[in-house]
Amino acid sequence: MLLVLAGCATPLQGADLDQKLREAGSSVRGFGKESSTFPIEADSRMAAWTLEAEARQSGPLPQSRQLARRMDLAAKRHVTLIVGGPYPALTREIVLGAIDVNAGKPMKGLVLVYVGSAESAKEVRAAAAKVGIRFVQRQLP
Repeated sequence: MLLVLAGCATPLQGADLDQKLREAGSSVRGFGKESSTFPIEADSRMAAWTLEAEARQSGPLPQSRQLARRMDLAAKRHVTLIVGGPYPALTREIVLGAIDVNAGKPMKGLVLVYVGSAESAKEVRAAAAKVGIRFVQRQLP
């Protein structure tokens, strides 16, 4: 019984999270085969909190740098990029870090579908607007 309860508390990861991101992105106008997902995961709530704190203290995490490269490529190719995960604060920090890493690069061709809470999206929406990213927020299904 304990194993079943522990399994229920496990956040979305891997293929399940990727599928949920695609579902959320499918409601965006113009969504089609030219899209890519970037799941933001952590092993646990504590790991997510630790990564979030590290990002605030030390700057962009490796995940932010990886996302920054994907954002740059998606902007050049006019591909919709769907980003999100089960930890809204971590998702916010990683996306903000990626936007910061890409400071000065043209991002007008990028459609960023941010899958997370409206509250966590506010700061990201403002940062995205400053660099010309078309920002769309959706809830995780």
